[in-house]
Amino acid sequence: MKIGDIVGRRSHNCDVLFRITDILNNGLYVLTGLNYRLLVEAEESDCLPIRKSLIQRFREFFLDETEAMMDRVLSGREVLTDCRPGRVLHMDSDPEYLQICMSFYSRLSIPARGEVSMVHKQAESVQELLKRDMPDILIITGHDSLYNSSMPGRNESYRSSGYFCETVRAARRYNPSKDSLVIIAGACQSNYEALIDSGANIASSPGRILIHALDPVFAAEKIAYTSIDKVLSMREILDNTFTGRMGLGGYQTRGVMRQGLEPVR
Repeated sequence: MKIGDIVGRRSHNCDVLFRITDILNNGLYVLTGLNYRLLVEAEESDCLPIRKSLIQRFREFFLDETEAMMDRVLSGREVLTDCRPGRVLHMDSDPEYLQICMSFYSRLSIPARGEVSMVHKQAESVQELLKRDMPDILIITGHDSLYNSSMPGRNESYRSSGYFCETVRAARRYNPSKDSLVIIAGACQSNYEALIDSGANIASSPGRILIHALDPVFAAEKIAYTSIDKVLSMREILDNTFTGRMGLGGYQTRGVMRQGLEPVR
């Protein structure tokens, strides 16, 4: 097996497909989830190459699932003649995932800017990016995993949660208002409570589960296209996501869309 191969983990009955993204000096394989924001390491003996036909079926399922969500979201969106939806700044450690997300922002007519940034560097750059882009919604994500399930309250038990928390805190030092800067943070199995305590409006993952690659995008869509006159409940926001209340959690969040007058004719 080599970098770029698609594999599953025998120990987990190949429930998630991964791409081999690195091979460490100790022989461990670094695996990045194809459709989930999960990063793990595995022994070569635990990696099972996946047939092309099965990979294609997984991809078709992913596309069917996302297209169904797109149709539901767009069909339920109120038609407005003059509105300014919220602007998104999306920081992601995975350039391939970010490219996918950016394509969906475009299809959802959400003004968005993407920034590839490794998780351990995000806190250093977030304030300058906020000054540059002045977004209404900040997404901080990448890949994560829970190393030690016996101590789920400690960031040391996670691959990336500590870095995400640092970035959220840095963003809140720049803008402490949860109404004028909505923050969505975390990835698969992230330390939800710590992210919320750091200042995120919405975070993953209350159930320490794998979140869908596009969960942050569709959560942002709900906020971006909700008027500033309305405060959304978490139930309303979660209606837009794939993994629901086990995947994302948080508190009431104000919409960031502004509506103007109809054009003069």
